[in-house]
Amino acid sequence: MQESQEVDAKSSLLHAHSTPQDIQSHNNVVNVQHLSEAIVVIIRNMLLTLHYRSNSSTDK
Repeated sequence: MQESQEVDAKSSLLHAHSTPQDIQSHNNVVNVQHLSEAIVVIIRNMLLTLHYRSNSSTDK
């Protein structure tokens, strides 16, 4: 119970001291993470598509 109260205190301290710029930079980090995940998915799909195309062309 005490641990969760400490976490709440820490997070409220962080929010109290964080400037709009800090919040913006945090949002940018989150956006970069989402972007890199999306890029990974796109590349994986492209590789799978190429893989299946090359397999189907060799079968003929």
